[in-house]
Amino acid sequence: MFIEELQNRSYKENSKGGLYYGTTFNANLDVFTMASRFMPEENLIKLFKLAYLENKELLAANILYNLDIRGGKGERRVFKALFHQMCLCDKELAVKILKLIPSLGRYDYLFEAYQTPIWEDAFIMVRDQLRNDINSDHPSLLAKWMPTLRTHNKNNPFAKMLALKLGYNEKEYRKILASLRTKLEVVEKNITQKDYSNINYEHVPAKAMKNYHHLFRNNDEERFNVYLDSVKGGNAKINTKGLAPYELIKASMKKSMDKEVIDELWDKLENFFDNGNSNVLVVADTSGSMSSHNYLPMASAVGLAVYAAQRNTGVFHNKFINFSSNPTFQQLSGNKLSEMLNSIDYDNFELSTNIDAAIRMILKATLASKEDCPTHLVIISDMEFDSCTNKKTNFQHWKEEYQDHGLEMLKIVFWNVAGDVNGVPVTKNENDVIMVSGFSSTIFKGIFDIENYNPVDAMLEILEPYLQMI
Repeated sequence: MFIEELQNRSYKENSKGGLYYGTTFNANLDVFTMASRFMPEENLIKLFKLAYLENKELLAANILYNLDIRGGKGERRVFKALFHQMCLCDKELAVKILKLIPSLGRYDYLFEAYQTPIWEDAFIMVRDQLRNDINSDHPSLLAKWMPTLRTHNKNNPFAKMLALKLGYNEKEYRKILASLRTKLEVVEKNITQKDYSNINYEHVPAKAMKNYHHLFRNNDEERFNVYLDSVKGGNAKINTKGLAPYELIKASMKKSMDKEVIDELWDKLENFFDNGNSNVLVVADTSGSMSSHNYLPMASAVGLAVYAAQRNTGVFHNKFINFSSNPTFQQLSGNKLSEMLNSIDYDNFELSTNIDAAIRMILKATLASKEDCPTHLVIISDMEFDSCTNKKTNFQHWKEEYQDHGLEMLKIVFWNVAGDVNGVPVTKNENDVIMVSGFSSTIFKGIFDIENYNPVDAMLEILEPYLQMI
């Protein structure tokens, strides 16, 4: 169609001189693929407004996908920015999202409704849940996330206001939270009181284990070492929910965590990678631009590549490609994360972004041998690719290369891990390609089983469970 042809030629130049698009030409797909944790607030608001006009229910599903810590992207800042806008412009949809916050996110997200038209709805949820928790032996996690009256030796005006609105003076409010947090075994309370001997390490959340394990080892060494030995032997559990691969990669690179703890957390990460009968090969961008935002994109690309390679049941088990100025075919060895990271060849890191060289290497290998070729490529990148020689997008160039050799183009997953997304590699009009974004391994879930492999249908299939909630 003529309009689609115009859209497919509406290029913009990226930071490397390559061509991509400033929009997918579908406003909700833009939210799905471009809303990112370091995107300026005004850009997130612009994405919201355009998507709301296009399809507000689908936008609400997009917001829930960003909210969902365990099954979605779990992007806190993106969720809060988009949810706040929904609170201001559509009370009905905002209340529907509000009611799902405790099950998909954290209770403190309810307070994003403060000073919006749905604040009373949020307050009633907090009040009623708190009353139930006070009389329960198994309270919800609300008390863990309730604001404290004083933090870092500073008064918290919001907490004081909330206590009064709930009908408690400061002493009563403080006592209620302390009692509920004891029931919940909130580990921060034990740490504050230096009560390490009563910590049940199997109940410590993943983020807390990551942040506090040094304290556990320094103050409760014997018990903590016994616990880790039990984890290794399969006789105790270590929580990993909500933990992204990049967090462990960064900790390993910076040597900011105990290697033994990193290895156990990595080993127990839930497996969301199911390649089924597909030959899936991950291509990780390790160029210089991936070092932005304190190496978040780089750690995400490497982490997701190693995560997928280790769990891949096909011919690319323990294998992936990374690229910078040149591509490198990586063969992982070892079972522990520390061993696998030590087996990586780091020569092609932090240079230019020659994605075409990686695709050319795959094409040449395909021409040389038709056996065990990949059916899917997962390209994990900030999408700031070097330019092609023919003044087209990289994807258009690859399609032509494959066609010229009489080959069918592979199915491609463009996975954007930029902290601040400025462009996309394809529009809504392409086929045999989908786009996802974010840093969580949960995003792998189901992306190789999508029936209609195109950007819009993939988004709709991924967001369908959230549409059912609205």
